[in-house]
Amino acid sequence: MKLFDFREPATRLFNQGMILGEDHEKMSKSRGNVVNPDDLVKKYGADTVRCYLMFLGPWDAGAPWNPHGIEGLSRFFKGIWNLCHQPQKPENIDQESEKKLRKAQHRTLKKVTEDLGRFRFNTAIAALMSFRNDLKDHVHRCREETRTEALKTMLLMLAPLAPHVSEELWQLMAPETGSIHQQAWPAFDEQLASAEMVTLVVQINGKVRDRIQCPVGLEQKQTEEG
Repeated sequence: MKLFDFREPATRLFNQGMILGEDHEKMSKSRGNVVNPDDLVKKYGADTVRCYLMFLGPWDAGAPWNPHGIEGLSRFFKGIWNLCHQPQKPENIDQESEKKLRKAQHRTLKKVTEDLGRFRFNTAIAALMSFRNDLKDHVHRCREETRTEALKTMLLMLAPLAPHVSEELWQLMAPETGSIHQQAWPAFDEQLASAEMVTLVVQINGKVRDRIQCPVGLEQKQTEEG
C-alpha cells in the first residue's frame, strides 16, 4: 500500500551510533550491562539524559556509557537555571566585560548554528558549556539588557537540545512571547563572532620553533617583519 504520492525529501541517510555498556560491549541483559534510562530520567531529568547521550561522542560514532560523566551535564543545567532564576544586580558596569560577553555570545551562536546543521551535537553542547562559564564570569558586571539578551540567546540555542528546561526558563524570561519553540533562530554578527587573534606556528627546517599570536588580517610582510 502506498502511503505518500511523493518521494522522501532526504538526500542521504545519517545513522546514529550505538551506545555501548561500561565494558565497551553491546548492551544486553545477558551481559548485565544494560542502563535503564527511566532511572536516570527520574534522577537527572529527561533533558540532562538526552543531552548526555548527545555529548558522549559524534552522533554517528556512538560511545561507551560513562556513569560519572552525566554529573557534568547536571551541573551545567543547574548553572543555567540559577543564572535565570537569580538575576544579580550589576556591581560595577564594566565595558570590557560587556565586550567579552557579547563576543562570546556571537562566537557561540555561530559555532552552535554550524554544528547543529552538521549533526555535531557533542561539540555544540561543549560550546554552550563554555558560554555558560562566560556568563558566570561577566554577567554580574553587565547592563541588564546585555544580561537578558545573552541569557535569551543561550536558551534559544539550547531549545533544540533540551526542549523542556529551555521552555520553562523561557517562560520565566519572556512569557509574553509565547513558546520558545515558536521563536526565530537568532542571527550572529560575523564580525563579533570572528577571532581577534590567531596562532602562527614558526618552523625552521621542518621543526616547530615557536608559536606567536597575531591579529587577524595581518599581511604576510607584516608577519615576517614582526
